Amino acid sequence: MEWQYAQLAVRPTEKCTKPLHGVRLLTDEDAKTLYRVEGCQYKGVFFPSPERAVKALAGMCRYRQWVAAHKERHL
Repeated sequence: MEWQYAQLAVRPTEKCTKPLHGVRLLTDEDAKTLYRVEGCQYKGVFFPSPERAVKALAGMCRYRQWVAAHKERHL
């Protein structure tokens, strides 16, 4: 079941090229954060809580802003 969920969650990232963060509310010691799906360029990312997923997305947004600011300086 977990593998099927990972495949369903990763496939849309191939079409829209935008990050999709999964959340796994029930975890055990075998739970993984990254899942590789055959035929997909991107790996699936699953977080243990919605708060962790939001924090990761916020970090990605800050990084995007930083890259944009530094890109303008080097042109």
